[in-house]
Parts: sequence; C-alpha cells; structure tokens
Amino acid sequence: QAWAWGKADLKLWARWAVAGGALVAVFAALGVGVWKISLGAAFGLALGVWLVGGALWELKRRAVTLARVFRLPPRVWGMTLAHAGIGLFIIGAVVETTGRYESTIALSEGASGTVAGWTFTLDDVGSIEGPNWYADKAVLTAAKGGATAVLEPMKRYYPAARMPTTETAIYKTGTGDLYAALGEQRLVDGQSKWVFRVYFNPLIDFVYFGTILIGLGGFLSMLPRRVKP
Repeated sequence: QAWAWGKADLKLWARWAVAGGALVAVFAALGVGVWKISLGAAFGLALGVWLVGGALWELKRRAVTLARVFRLPPRVWGMTLAHAGIGLFIIGAVVETTGRYESTIALSEGASGTVAGWTFTLDDVGSIEGPNWYADKAVLTAAKGGATAVLEPMKRYYPAARMPTTETAIYKTGTGDLYAALGEQRLVDGQSKWVFRVYFNPLIDFVYFGTILIGLGGFLSMLPRRVKP
C-alpha cells in the first residue's frame, strides 16, 4: 500500500512531489509567458491536470492489468471518477473564466464582421409568427478555419404579455460554446444595421461533465461492498 498510514513509500512520495512541482512550474511558465493568464489560473490548470492524471494512475495501479480494470470494486471507480471530475471541473472553470469572450457587433444584411476569430455574415433577417407570438429571426453564418456553422437567433414578442424575449442561438465547437443573441435594429454610420451580442465560452462542457462525474463517483462510493461467499 503506497499511501497507507505507516506503510507509505517515501521514495514514491518524493517522486510525486517532484512531478507535481515540475507540473506547476511548467504551467506557470506557459500561463504567464505564453497564454497570458494569471499565476493563480496557471496553478489551477496544473491542479486540474494533476487530479485527472493522479486518478487515472491510481486506477492503473490498482488494476495492474487492463483485464482487471472493470472488475475493480465500485468504491475504487467512485474515487477515480470523483477525483477526475473535480480535475475536469477545475480545468473547465479556469479556462472558461480566463478565456471567455463577449462582444457586440452591428451588421447589415450581407455584411460580415469578426469576433473572437470567428467571421460572422448576416445572411437574412425575417419575420415569423407562432401561436401567440411573432419574432424577428436572423440567419448568421459563422466561419473559422474549416469550421462553418449556421446560427439562427430570434427576438420574440408576446402581445398578451407585452414583453420581448431573446432566443439565443448556440453552436458547440468542440473547444467551447459559441452564442449569438439578436438585438435591436439601429442606425449606425447612417446605415440600418442589426446589433448582435456574441459570446464564446471555452471548455464550458468540462464544467458540466466534471459535475456529472463527481455525482456518479459519489453514487458509486455509496454502494455496499460485495460480500464474498
């Protein structure tokens, strides 16, 4: 038992300490020098990677062979999933907080603008009706590199309630969520344009997935141990 009280392997502890220190140093250098984030955010990323890597390493240590992985008791899986979930949650929270981007862009039909590396082209704005509402619906084409997405944000009006609501369009990019919300039509530089609010939240799914893993890990940890006959 490498981590048991009174039986700890001091050499293993020392190696983990050195590895952890090196990980923090690397992320601190990358964070401050390359990514231009705070030292605290860099430490948070290092901690998240440490937790995920440590959870997987402990699973491998207990299983020894790949064939035994799925025969491990639920409490081991619970511990692994919970720690990995905490790590993913921290990574997602740090990246989303430090890397989120939001901006306002005004476009006329057929015009394009760039936000957060994405080029948005306003293809059309039309009116549609529902059972108890009517709406302005925009069609935006967002392009970045080889990726292309069509976003259709709306602004609905409910005559009975006398209030508008905004229907935000969402596109999942794999590295984050891209949002576009339709605003008012305004006169900008003598030209009629539609105003859009654009958001990009990087790695936000890590936060959601991490939370699910934490809950699943807690559930598995509460399952009773199997009693050998």
